[in-house]
Amino acid sequence: RGQLAQYRWFKRMEYQEKLAEKAEREAAMLRVAVGTTPQTVESDDDEDDDFLRAYRERRLRELKRDADKPSFGAFRREVSKEDYLSALDLDPRVVVVVHISEPRLPPCRRLEGLLDVLARRRPDILFISITVDETGQDFDPDVMPVLALYQDGHVVDTLFRVTANLDVATEHDDLECLIDSSAAFQAPPQPLDVPPAGSPPFFSPSAADGA
Repeated sequence: RGQLAQYRWFKRMEYQEKLAEKAEREAAMLRVAVGTTPQTVESDDDEDDDFLRAYRERRLRELKRDADKPSFGAFRREVSKEDYLSALDLDPRVVVVVHISEPRLPPCRRLEGLLDVLARRRPDILFISITVDETGQDFDPDVMPVLALYQDGHVVDTLFRVTANLDVATEHDDLECLIDSSAAFQAPPQPLDVPPAGSPPFFSPSAADGA
């Protein structure tokens, strides 16, 4: 129990450090952009100038790219196969978190409530759930609840027994930290001109059409 608590604390601190570093970089970039840097850059310091210019241009491109990125803010419970497939093909920039749910299991019902709260907290992520019966696949109850994280139609991470290590007192923060520390948010973003992804692994579009 102590090791699990220590691990959760470490992952939370690690994520907070990443957020702080990102905020510091953004603040430095903004100061440079408006000409209010705390110290004067030497005119002959071409390497620093080139680095800052490249960073600023890249960041502006990223902001422009994400300006029309979809925003959600609501948890979509127990969607159909067709809606599941549509969600995976929504936008290559969006991370889709899918709860493979067995409503008869208390841990799955608990996770549904947590995801409902987290969806409002994180509108940048699309949260949906689909029941085991709807997938037409068999899942071992011992590994549930299961979260599958997708981006651009591909599974980038799968989390098993999700609620097993969530502390009741901090379960919402623990779940958010768990998702943010997954491979979906660690890998560099994929280019927007990648070819369409293949069929997701749980079932094929043809199976969905025949349901």
